[in-house]
Amino acid sequence: MDRTSATAGKVTASGTAALVAASDATFSAGIGSPLSVTITAGSVIADGESLIDVTDTSGDAAATISGESVALIGASDATVIGALLNVGAGASLTATGANGAVILATKDVAGIAVPENGDAIVSNGSLTASGAGGDVLVAGAGAVTLGGAVSANDDYTVSGASVALGGAAASVLQSAGDAIDVTATTGDISGASGLTLGSDSDGAGGGSIVLDAASGAIDFALDSSIEAGATGTDSVGLIYDTTQDLNLGDVRAVLLGTKDRVGGSINSVLTTDGDFTAGDLTLSGITNYSADGDMRLGSLTAGEINLTVGGDLTGLAGASTGTSDTNFGRADLTATASSVTAGVGGLAQLGAVSGLNAISITAGSAVTPSNGAIDVTSLTTTSTAGLGGNIALTAVASAPIVDAAHDGDIRIGSASAAGAVSLVNTAGDSGAISATGAVSAGTGVTVNAETTATLAGNVTASGGDYTVTGTGITLGNGTTPVTQQASGAVSLTPSAGGITLAGDVTLASSGGGDVTLDGAVDGAQALTVNTSGATTFGGAVGAGSALASLTTDAGGTTALNGGSVSTTGAQTFGDAVSLGTNTTFAGTTGTFAAGLDGNAFDLTLNYSGVSALDGSFVDIDELTTGGGGTTQLSGTITTLGAQAFNDTVTLAGDTALNAGGGNAVTFAGTVDGARALTVNTIGATAFGAAVGGTNALASLTTDAGGSTAINGGVVTTTGASPPLARKSTMMRSSWPARPCSTPARAMRSLSPTRSTAGRRWRSTPPGPRRSSPRSAGPPR
Repeated sequence: MDRTSATAGKVTASGTAALVAASDATFSAGIGSPLSVTITAGSVIADGESLIDVTDTSGDAAATISGESVALIGASDATVIGALLNVGAGASLTATGANGAVILATKDVAGIAVPENGDAIVSNGSLTASGAGGDVLVAGAGAVTLGGAVSANDDYTVSGASVALGGAAASVLQSAGDAIDVTATTGDISGASGLTLGSDSDGAGGGSIVLDAASGAIDFALDSSIEAGATGTDSVGLIYDTTQDLNLGDVRAVLLGTKDRVGGSINSVLTTDGDFTAGDLTLSGITNYSADGDMRLGSLTAGEINLTVGGDLTGLAGASTGTSDTNFGRADLTATASSVTAGVGGLAQLGAVSGLNAISITAGSAVTPSNGAIDVTSLTTTSTAGLGGNIALTAVASAPIVDAAHDGDIRIGSASAAGAVSLVNTAGDSGAISATGAVSAGTGVTVNAETTATLAGNVTASGGDYTVTGTGITLGNGTTPVTQQASGAVSLTPSAGGITLAGDVTLASSGGGDVTLDGAVDGAQALTVNTSGATTFGGAVGAGSALASLTTDAGGTTALNGGSVSTTGAQTFGDAVSLGTNTTFAGTTGTFAAGLDGNAFDLTLNYSGVSALDGSFVDIDELTTGGGGTTQLSGTITTLGAQAFNDTVTLAGDTALNAGGGNAVTFAGTVDGARALTVNTIGATAFGAAVGGTNALASLTTDAGGSTAINGGVVTTTGASPPLARKSTMMRSSWPARPCSTPARAMRSLSPTRSTAGRRWRSTPPGPRRSSPRSAGPPR
C-alpha cells in the first residue's frame, strides 16, 4: 500500500496500539507488550506523501488513538525522500498505561529499530501519557515539529535534525511531570509565540529542561515561556552554537545556563558572539551572561547578576521606550542574594535595578572601545553599609564622539544605597550626569561629570560627604523645594559654568561639615545653607541671575569670596560672615546676626529695605550703603577707610562710627533715632540731610580734628551734646528767627560752649557779634 491513514473516529487497544508503515519488516514495539496491529508497506511510497497521516477529515470529530501505549512509527526505504509522519491538529494520541508511552518515531527509539532516511515528523495534535511513569517520546530522522499540546506524566523527550515547538494555537502547553530534553542534531531549536514549556509539573523535583542545539541556534519567541519546576525550582540548560544569536522568552528556573555535555551539569554561563534577547528571566541562582552584540531583556531577576555586553544593554522593542534610545525600552535587573554587575560597551538603558550588596555598571569601556552611556530609572541596594551596599555607575566614551545617543552620559531617576553612591563619567569631550529624583546613601554621594551635573531631587549622604564636580552644576527643580545634605562635607565644584538653582534648595551638613560652593551661584530661587561648620562661596552669588533669597543658619561661619551677593529678596546670615574680597550685597534686606569680618576689604550694602549694622562688623576697609533702603546702626563700627551712608540712617542703639586714616564719614540721607551718635575721624564728616528731623537724636558728637559739614539744615537732639570739637560748616536753618534782647543782632551765633539740649542749631550769618557769649537759655 502507498499510504496508511486513520481518519476521524476512534482506535482503542487494550494493549499497545500502533500504526506502522515501513519497508517489509517485522519489529517489536518494546513498550511492554507485542504490537496488536502490524502494518507493512509493500510498495514504494511516492515522494512527499505522508508515511502515516492521522487527521480529522470529516470535521465531525477528532481522530483519537488511545491505549496503554501508542506508537506511530514511520519508516521508508532509501528511495523515499521527505516522507512524513503527520498528526493533525484535530488528532489526539493518549497512552494510559503505567510506564506507557506516546511514541512518534521515524528513527530508532525505545528499542525500536527504524530505517532512517531523513523522514520528518509534524504533530499539531495533542500527545498525552497520563499513566504513572508515562513518557512522550518523539524521535525524528529529519525535522520535527510539535505544535500541539503535550502532557507527559514523567519525561518528555524530543529529538530531530531540527525541532520546532508550539504554534498550533495561540497558547500551547507542553509539560512533563519530570524532565524535558529537546535535541536538534544538526539544526535549530525554536519555540513559537504562546508556547509554555514546563517541567516538574508534579512538584517532585528532578525536572530539569535541556535544550541541545549543538550546531544550531536556540530561538524562542519573546512571548513564549520556559518553566523549570512549578515554582522555578529546577534548572534550564542550553547547548547551542555560540556564534549565533540567542533568543529566549520568559524563563523561570533556579538556574539558566549552559549545559555541560561531558559532566552533565548546568552552569551559570550563557555566551554568544551575536545578540542575546530574552523576555522576563526569573532565577534564584547566579548568572554570568555575555553577548558580543546587544543584550535585550524584559527583566532579569537572579541571586547574582553578572553581565558583559559588547553593544547595548536595553529593554525590548515595543516596551515602554527609554530616554536615550527610543526604539527600545528599559530592562529591570534584580539581584536577590548578592550584586548586580554589568560591563557594557554601548548604552545601558535600564529600569529598576536592585542589588542586595552592590550595583556596579560600567558603559563604554568594559568590552569594546565604543562610546557608552547609562540611563537608569532607579537604583537600590539594601544590605548594610558594612557589607557593601554601594552603587557605582561609570560611563566612558572616547573622543571624538561618534554616536550622540551614546556619548558618555549618565541619567538616573533615583538611587538609594545602603553604602556609597558614585556617578562618574570620563568621556573625552562629552559626558553629562543627571539625577531627576532622590539620591540617598548610607555613606557618601559622589558625582563627577565630564560636562554638566544636574541633581534635581533630594540628596542624602547619611554617613559621609556629598561631592559634585562638572563644568556646570544645576541643583533642584521648579516644582518642589529640595534638601541636599550630608553628615560630612558638602562640596560643589564647577569648572566653568557655575552653579545654577533650578528650584529652591537647602544645602546642609548635619554633622557640622564644611559646605563649599566653589563657583558662581545663580538662579531666581531660594538658597539655604545650614551647617555649624564653614560655609564658603567661592564665586559671585546672583551676579548673573539674582537669587530669590539667601539664608545661612546660626553657628559656623560664612566666607564670601566672589565679590557680590545679589537677591531679589532677603539675605539672612545667621552665622558669622567674612569677606575674601571687596564685596557688594544687594537685595531687599540684609541681616547679619553674628556680624561680619571684612578682612580689610570694602563692604557695600545696597538693600532696598533695612540693613542692620552694629559693632560686630569689624576690619572693614571702606563701608558703603545704598540701594534706597534704610541703614540701621548700633554699637561701635570701625573701618580702615571711609564710611559712606547713601541711604536713610536710623539709630537702633548708641552708635560710634570710627573711620581710620583720615577718611571721610558721609551721610547722604537723613539720620534719625533717639540714640547717641558719635563720629570719629580726622577727615571730613558730612551730613547731607536733616539730622534728627523726624526723630531727634539723643546726642551728636564729633571728635577733634577734621571737619564737619552740616548740609541738611537741621540737627536736633533731645539731650546735651558734647561740644563740636572740630571746625563746623553749617547751612542756614529753615527755622524762623527767635526774638532777642539785642535788636541789632538779627540772629544769635551758635556757641560751641553752650548746651544744645532740645534745640536746633542754626547758622550765623555775618554781622555784629556780642563781645561776650550769652549764657545758654531756652529758645525764645
